[in-house]
Amino acid sequence: LEDRDSQLMEQQALIGNLQFRLARHDGESAGTMRNLSALDEKLRRAGQEIAQYERRIQSLEAELREARSDQRKQRDSEELASARQSLLELGPRRDDVIGGLRMDVARTHEAKEQLLVEHNSLRSKLVNLESSLKKKEAEVKAD
Repeated sequence: LEDRDSQLMEQQALIGNLQFRLARHDGESAGTMRNLSALDEKLRRAGQEIAQYERRIQSLEAELREARSDQRKQRDSEELASARQSLLELGPRRDDVIGGLRMDVARTHEAKEQLLVEHNSLRSKLVNLESSLKKKEAEVKAD
């Protein structure tokens, strides 16, 4: 009976030890579960922040593209205004050049007409001289 009591007490001590270890393990498991739950919550919040930052980045990229487009439009507008101003400034010069060229053409045409008149006059003189030469040759042969 004493052996049995001793075994029973050992068994009860063993059960108590196992219950203690089980309780400690359950406590550790509960702590681990709380840590996992906290980490899951942090992960969820981090995912939301990442999504928010990605949306913000996309928004900023769109603003940058729009700003670049606006800058390009502004630069193009300034270049167009500059080209128009240059055209306005060059307009009178162009008109002067065209007027000068027209005068040159008129002078050249007038000189051409004078040369044609002179050419015709010389041609007429040549014909007269040839005729006179033929007459003189005929007279020389006749003498």
